[in-house]
Amino acid sequence: MKRKNHIHGTFGTARRLLACAVSAGMIGTLTPAAVLAAEPAASADGKAVTVAYSPKKAADVLAANSETESREIHDTIKIDTETGTVTENGTKTDLKEALDVSARTEQKLTDGTKTQNTEKITDYLNGQGIYQVRQTAAGTLQVDAPYQMQRIIVSLRRPLKDSFGASHVMYYQTAGQYVLSYSSEQATRTAFEKLAKQYGSNHVMLDTAVRLSENRQAGSSAGAAKAAAVHTAASSQSSPQLLKGDYVSWATHQSGLDTLKEYANANKKLGKVKVAIIDTGIIKQHELFEGRTISRQSTAMVMDQDDVSGLKYSYQDVDQVSGHGTHVAGILADATSDQVQLLIIRAFTADATGEPYASLYDLAMSVEYAKESGASVVNISAGINHIPGRRRDYASKALYEAQKEMYRYMESVLKSAYRDGVVVCCASGNRENASDSLLISKQQSYPAYSPYVLAVGAITKKRKRANFSYYGKELDFVAGGYNILSASRFAEDEYVYNSGTSMAVPIVSAAAAMVRLYHPGYSRGSVVKVLRQHAYYGKNGGRTVKQGYGYIKISNPSQASLKKKQLISGVKKSYKLVSKGKTVRLKAKSSSGQKVSYHTGNASVASVSSKGTVKPRKKGKTTITIKVPNNSRYDYAVKKVTVTVRAKK
Repeated sequence: MKRKNHIHGTFGTARRLLACAVSAGMIGTLTPAAVLAAEPAASADGKAVTVAYSPKKAADVLAANSETESREIHDTIKIDTETGTVTENGTKTDLKEALDVSARTEQKLTDGTKTQNTEKITDYLNGQGIYQVRQTAAGTLQVDAPYQMQRIIVSLRRPLKDSFGASHVMYYQTAGQYVLSYSSEQATRTAFEKLAKQYGSNHVMLDTAVRLSENRQAGSSAGAAKAAAVHTAASSQSSPQLLKGDYVSWATHQSGLDTLKEYANANKKLGKVKVAIIDTGIIKQHELFEGRTISRQSTAMVMDQDDVSGLKYSYQDVDQVSGHGTHVAGILADATSDQVQLLIIRAFTADATGEPYASLYDLAMSVEYAKESGASVVNISAGINHIPGRRRDYASKALYEAQKEMYRYMESVLKSAYRDGVVVCCASGNRENASDSLLISKQQSYPAYSPYVLAVGAITKKRKRANFSYYGKELDFVAGGYNILSASRFAEDEYVYNSGTSMAVPIVSAAAAMVRLYHPGYSRGSVVKVLRQHAYYGKNGGRTVKQGYGYIKISNPSQASLKKKQLISGVKKSYKLVSKGKTVRLKAKSSSGQKVSYHTGNASVASVSSKGTVKPRKKGKTTITIKVPNNSRYDYAVKKVTVTVRAKK
């Protein structure tokens, strides 16, 4: 497998010399002499530097200095050393295809016992100097490529003493970071080890790859396979025969957003809301985007390595397989009114296999750019699902710390957006391998795992959790994500079906945008509260592990507002009863006039009827929970009453 350079950067500040450039948002290439004239020299080896003062300019510098040829980007590779089976993200492959191991070498590595093969493969791959190999609990080998992005980020507010052999270095002034790029993984590793020793591993970060949250089954993208099938039979899947009413996707209708957008389109007094879609770009000529405002700030944060679009910095969709960005943006357009502007940020490019990928650093800068450009909602249908998170999973402490620092930086960017009131919605992720856990975790569901974003899972039309969708206590909402119809990149009037948590996220992003449209003064917390108040799962509200707060349904302007607080009265905080003695009747009332329900925490101590009659049974203490369901005007309410039962004298 050929590895070619993809991403590069530069270093140095010289703020006083570049005061004009700073005010204009420009970037400047500085020689060491120029740096020396303004501040202490940043390089001891005479390396030229470039300074960037904004996320967009930093991204432009990195993209402009990347090579035009793409490389294959690795996902997690697993090797069963007993059977010789090799998989990459659930797709069956072999060592030659996955790791460029010759057939002869592969035979030598797999001709012994499981123990022998494990030792031989581990020694061979470790000897390459660019892989990290560990044995999983299941006994398989997991192979990661920590240096494949060929980019090192050093957090430093003082001059960098050396360029450490980098082919290009950038100083991102806003974050106080030197970004060093290399022409090979071997060079990246050598420099990383020196940098970690020089500045400490808590100041050094290794960039990592990010993939789209598509549902992959049987070694291929289910969405891509469906898209290909539809493309070959375009006439049966083109407009307007597909359209039912004024919506394309059943998920849009299920959420009530098709009706809400009709109200909004008829209201000329509403303002504007900007939603950022960080993805593979869009084919803006598609009819789903007709009449919609595509923000002039829409851009590409990376170069199109294969020049698919013909415009290297275009936000045109580069995903030739499934048109991921076009499909995701189409769902959002389908679920929002014309007042919602689409800020398209292409953070993904295609690797040598045609698969879209982004770097975590580029993703962070994309979020920064979205915030800087005035987006109040950000849609990220992507994530990392292959980085181990425990110290023992890493070959060295430095490597572990470098990965941890990369996550910390991304967290700081998300936290900044959170504090500035931006609602960031992320895909919870899809299971790639049958053996993988479905629980959301930092290791396989980031950034959905972050407390600063809304994690969105996928459900079917029957409101059941899609079997590929990650879930857990971090899950906030669910939305339609199975067989979702949206825009195709292949023709202006063509539509395709895709499945995945990627397809669920834009429904929640759309709901957040519509709430912001009707209530521009709402804080982030208020927007999220509205979404929670209008989320449905179970009879009494609340949050569940499988579906979070549930699926959102907002179908008219009044529902886009905060619900009134509901009060429960008519009961005391506690009651004292005697075992097998007299009962007591709880006469709880709700301020909305709705019927209340009663639930006991321990029926063996005291039971409670549907009418609130508490019957003491034996000595002990229990809690009676009184609940009132939500409705279109009121939020659900809960009140707890303590019942203490003493023994009969």
